[in-house]
Amino acid sequence: MPTRWLVALALVLGTQQCCALRSTYIQSLSASALTRSFSCKPLQLCTTFQMPRACRTVVLAGSDGIAESVAAPGDTNFGEFDWKKHWYPIAFDRFTDKDAPFAFTLLGERLVLWWDPVDSAWSAMRDVCPHRLAPLSEGRVNDKGDIECPYHGWSFEGKTGACTSIPQSSTPEKVSNDKRACGSALHTVLAQGIIWVWAAPIYPGQEEPSHSLIPVCQAFENEGVTTDDVSIDLPYDYTLLLENVMDMSHVPFTHHGTQGNRKFARPIHYKIKDPLKSSGFLIEWSSSIQSLTQSETPPTTANSPDSTTDTQTTDKQTIKPLPPAKTEFHAPSYQYHKLQLPGFTLWIVIYAVPTTPGQCRLLARFPVIRKTPSTDKSALKLNIKRLFQKPVFLQHMMRNQVFEDDNIFLHAQERELALRLGGHLHTDTALPGESTNEKTKPGAWTSSYYLATTSDTPVVLFRRWLDRTAPLPWSPGTPAAKYYDLTWEKERLLDRRKSHLNHCLPCQKAARMLKVGKGVVAGIAGALMVMCVSHTALMKFLLPSVSLLTKKLITYVLLAICGGAYVVIGQLQSRLVQGPYPPTRNLRNQR
Repeated sequence: MPTRWLVALALVLGTQQCCALRSTYIQSLSASALTRSFSCKPLQLCTTFQMPRACRTVVLAGSDGIAESVAAPGDTNFGEFDWKKHWYPIAFDRFTDKDAPFAFTLLGERLVLWWDPVDSAWSAMRDVCPHRLAPLSEGRVNDKGDIECPYHGWSFEGKTGACTSIPQSSTPEKVSNDKRACGSALHTVLAQGIIWVWAAPIYPGQEEPSHSLIPVCQAFENEGVTTDDVSIDLPYDYTLLLENVMDMSHVPFTHHGTQGNRKFARPIHYKIKDPLKSSGFLIEWSSSIQSLTQSETPPTTANSPDSTTDTQTTDKQTIKPLPPAKTEFHAPSYQYHKLQLPGFTLWIVIYAVPTTPGQCRLLARFPVIRKTPSTDKSALKLNIKRLFQKPVFLQHMMRNQVFEDDNIFLHAQERELALRLGGHLHTDTALPGESTNEKTKPGAWTSSYYLATTSDTPVVLFRRWLDRTAPLPWSPGTPAAKYYDLTWEKERLLDRRKSHLNHCLPCQKAARMLKVGKGVVAGIAGALMVMCVSHTALMKFLLPSVSLLTKKLITYVLLAICGGAYVVIGQLQSRLVQGPYPPTRNLRNQR
């Protein structure tokens, strides 16, 4: 089978296609008696033991018995977890405008980030001036590399948040030394082309957190790695994003026609390599490429003696197993799939950033590592491919469309889940004055989800991790306890201007170039029409020996080309700001 088929199929592996929805969950006190691997054989009914809720554990069962316990609450090996003591990715450095500060929300906290041209480094602070609470993101970066408030010109340096200038004060040093005049800065670092921020603010005398805690991708430590990256602000919660990207079994159906195909849906076999801990989990999985050749008997006519006999179909199946793949969740934001394929290794890297309840930012990377030794011939082919590589803005359009495949129904899924959980998105979360009820306790999601197949293994693992670490520490004042925005229109869910264009520098440049190009094409078309009508001296000068009929024919062809270019540019402009609907999977030619 050609390598390109293997790559395509590896991206769409998965789904437990109708694998006997006869499983339910089981609550068990002892995890040691359970085995360490998942089976994808037809599932059997489990037994439910009535145990205290604090001890309950969701498991999946196979014909070989109970498959795996998933980190029962009360497990002393789980470890401590602090949401604030982690590095969070904010944006790709090469896609971010360094000429102006920008605002970003992390865990409900509004931040301002800017490029310091003096220190050649990124800085971050709370997006509020201590003077009159104006947003610093509306200001500018001065010649010293400090952020300057747009209201009265107070300035702050990014390393500690210290106030460096108060133009209105006759004794600026005295005023700026007051702690109340200082802003709240956060540790910021650039690693693997991503801007990272430590969620906890900087305090006097505090050491910078270790850069070894940054969840970098090992793929980029290899020479010759190639990748394309994209960042998108998504209209659903951080928890739903991670739950979705961990689940490879949805790809053949959700992304049918974009990067998946329904006919390649297969069972997934899981094996837990590292047990569930506060730092995350590691699982291995495998599937198979199943080639189907279908031969159908000729249809019978109504008058045929065999007309009452149903048409018979014979399926010949060839199973070709793929090498095992690996999925790791590095809490709280990093998740990847790693697939070993003939000649190269493919990574699907996802960073999920909790911004506000019901919204998040996605940073996606798709690195490829080629295993074959580099030769002059292979290097030449690689350079030719790079030469004809799609522009970044076209790559981003494609990636946006893939994630938009999920947007419509994941937002609806989130709405339904929130309603079933009493309006609360995160476990153990309650409004001020409310008491935590059964719907918001850890494990409450088990009464809403029916995880019937082992293809749901990553979802179970992640939800059990969330049971132990939630609620998310949203900033005070954030409407985090209640999911407040349950109805987004399709146009808003597919709005690429807000979700991507506003923070992507290459796409912004492409939008400006398309606007200019459209104007140029319109101008050329207008000139051609004038030449065609008036038969100007310029036309006679350019084509002196050509007949009038030929001149008109050439002009009409050029007009048609300009018209086609105008339409294409218009479509590209439209796709930069709005995603298509319906999704590709629902188009007639994709059935």
